[in-house]
Amino acid sequence: GYGSEEDAWALALVAERIGTTGIYEVSRLPGHPLQELIYAAIYAYGAVFFNLLTVMISTLGILSFVAMLQQFEIKNAYWSGGALAFTPIIYINSTNAMDYTWAMAFILMTGYFISNKNAVLAGFLLAMAVGCRITSGAMLIPFTFLIVNILPSDQKTKFLTRFLISLFAG
Repeated sequence: GYGSEEDAWALALVAERIGTTGIYEVSRLPGHPLQELIYAAIYAYGAVFFNLLTVMISTLGILSFVAMLQQFEIKNAYWSGGALAFTPIIYINSTNAMDYTWAMAFILMTGYFISNKNAVLAGFLLAMAVGCRITSGAMLIPFTFLIVNILPSDQKTKFLTRFLISLFAG
């Protein structure tokens, strides 16, 4: 099925309604438009495909976390990634149709692209996280702090401007 939470089933039902009517509606407030619209495009493939998509997105998030740690020259990046991946809340919910693992993965990808100094992709990925779960927007605060602390003074303003423009454009 779509998972043990009724919210996952609500996502599936709304995806089918959006897919058949072409009219957007929320599965639960305040809405998760990115995930709901992607699921609407693939609703005919069913639960296995929904869950497989979540597994793939979650895996990309974990791999981005490891790559970010390596970028910052953190020892044991693979062990840290493994610890995150095998945390029960992560591995269990990486196989259902819920929105928070998608949001987490996009946040981790944002962190990687900030560490890799790619403002446009970082901003776009944070916008995708917000599109999955609106509370992801709060990550703007720690990401701004990270940007200010890892970039030389002459690059901060340009990077932050490009990051914010791509975030709000996304």
